[in-house]
Amino acid sequence: MMPPLHVWGALALAWLALAPWRPAAVAAAPQALQPDIRVRHVLDTAGPSASVRLAKDPRDDGLYLLKVGGEISRVSVAAGTVTLLYTAADHGVASAQGMAFGPDGTLYLVGNEDRPGTQTRATIMKGTPQAGGPRRWTVLAQTADYPRSNTAFDHRFNGAVVRPAGDVLYVSSGSRTDHGEVQSAGGLYPGLREAGLTACSSPTTGRPSRAPGTSSPRARATRSTWPSTPAAACSPRTTGPTAT
Repeated sequence: MMPPLHVWGALALAWLALAPWRPAAVAAAPQALQPDIRVRHVLDTAGPSASVRLAKDPRDDGLYLLKVGGEISRVSVAAGTVTLLYTAADHGVASAQGMAFGPDGTLYLVGNEDRPGTQTRATIMKGTPQAGGPRRWTVLAQTADYPRSNTAFDHRFNGAVVRPAGDVLYVSSGSRTDHGEVQSAGGLYPGLREAGLTACSSPTTGRPSRAPGTSSPRARATRSTWPSTPAAACSPRTTGPTAT
């Protein structure tokens, strides 16, 4: 009796993977596809955490590097060096994923943190340039707690970009699943696939509002909260990049 077709397929794949004549991987330098573009090695970024973003300050074309641990450095392309400027102790984001500059040089930092009950929360920090000194860091927006899947598919809040006019900051939130399947976090969230704040992108607009639990004028102008219910998915109540 012949084995089923899928068994033959699995055996063939295994044989190909183990075949002694399989070509070895070759590390190759990137090659430019256009004659007016030159590719060269600038530097290798070191620890203490992995590098995650590069962004350019439009005021002087300065290049900045973000690491997952919250370290922000200025990159000298000519010298091939990095100069550390800020750490999580300065801005409060210990798990960073996104970074973007506004046209006025304001720096926006997107981070995430684990919360009780297998949940997570995203925070957007605003680094405002100060004459002759370091940036002033304030909370621009913060989400409500929302469910994690507690798997490798928790992509969380990550990318960010500022509209050229400088009045809207767009942020993206990854999925909590691989392809929309049920991820209940061990039965903690029965039947849950995506939550109200996953797998979507959100603008922060210039509509000031008060976040729950805040009362001061500064808090109303700089902090807000996204709801975590599916009915209000990706509909933030928040202040815009130009808020003070």
